[in-house]
Amino acid sequence: KQAKLKKIVDHRYFQRGILTAILVNTLSMGIEYHNQPEELTFIVEVSNLVFTGIFGFEMCLKILAEG
Repeated sequence: KQAKLKKIVDHRYFQRGILTAILVNTLSMGIEYHNQPEELTFIVEVSNLVFTGIFGFEMCLKILAEG
């Protein structure tokens, strides 16, 4: 099981997916500004939760894969 997880987290598609998530997360944080519309604030807050989940999942997989 650990070897399978290691193959997954080391796979280039997994790595590219995480890199893409990092880049999109950076962009979503960069679009915030003072006195922005409430809709934008809501979208950014939801995206922050989604990215936190993605990065938390990545962390758990890597911890399990590396032992």
